[in-house]
Amino acid sequence: VDDAVMAPDLTSSLSFLSYIPHTPCRLFLEACGGAGTAALVAAQRFAGRAYSFDIAERSTTCANFNARLNALSDFEARTGDTYAPADGLQFDRIVVHPPCVPVLHHTWLY
Repeated sequence: VDDAVMAPDLTSSLSFLSYIPHTPCRLFLEACGGAGTAALVAAQRFAGRAYSFDIAERSTTCANFNARLNALSDFEARTGDTYAPADGLQFDRIVVHPPCVPVLHHTWLY
């Protein structure tokens, strides 16, 4: 599968979560969201509404599915390139967890 979704329980994902401030904010965005882990945590714990954007449809589907599993109504994952899915929204907090694996030939879609 060329559009793999990064697992939320990887060491790198858990480390990323530890750097995000958990202070209240109105609108939260996780760009390069993958499974949407940071935005899901934000929606559950400190954000009025949280979004996860990713270029891969599979990631968006996974993130929205996780939100439904956890009964999070203040969460939305959207698919698109960079900031395009924002559709005019302005965010109080934006976090980005981009892929950090340099490659010569792309195998996966990030």
